[in-house]
Amino acid sequence: MLIEGLVDSRNSLLWNELNSTCSITIEVTNLDEYAISSKDNNSIIYVSKNNINSSSFTHELLHLLLRKKGVNIGTSLSLLVRNKRFLSNIFSEGLIDHIGNCLCHVKMLPLFLEMGYQKEDFISDYGINKLTESDLLEIKALLFNNSTSEINFFIGKFFAAKACPNNDFDYSSNLKLMQEMDTELYCILDDFFLAWNQYDYTDENPITGGYREFLSDFIAQLEDWSESNSFLK
Repeated sequence: MLIEGLVDSRNSLLWNELNSTCSITIEVTNLDEYAISSKDNNSIIYVSKNNINSSSFTHELLHLLLRKKGVNIGTSLSLLVRNKRFLSNIFSEGLIDHIGNCLCHVKMLPLFLEMGYQKEDFISDYGINKLTESDLLEIKALLFNNSTSEINFFIGKFFAAKACPNNDFDYSSNLKLMQEMDTELYCILDDFFLAWNQYDYTDENPITGGYREFLSDFIAQLEDWSESNSFLK
């Protein structure tokens, strides 16, 4: 049952479109965050009972819209690294979910703004810096110890900073410092993120559309990089 306050003039077209083709259940929770869980054509949107608003609801609808458009980047990444000897040690389930979420946000934000919502309402942690000086110190410490945790943290922070919608945070200098810590890894991540930015999920041409080719290239480059790092073996 639809709860008052979730749908308004800004998101009604999206809600009607998705609700007509998908089985959507709305579940009210005691959690602070909204979330969505989807399997096949069935989705559950978890709504915070203490924060009923259409912007958070629309955020989850846009996740579903991308899924309907065939954008399952987190699942695709998981499948590709699952049987990779080195990469499976780096890409935890949490990191894969985080990367998929960040990448989807890049494609969702323009739609969110076009619908009339404010950028600061796009994510709940909009006002939180995603790559702080403390984060850099932690990366350096882990890097000194040749830890796979450092690589996991490094990758997660890269995508968090790159996908951050808050332009008040200037990550350029801290990202440059990350690049100096591991230039090869940083460039692999940066090239992939650039390819993702250029990717058009509305292009249904089997040759020009899709992300699987540059995702496969990304994984191959990471494999080459990981094989040159003895502590990952």
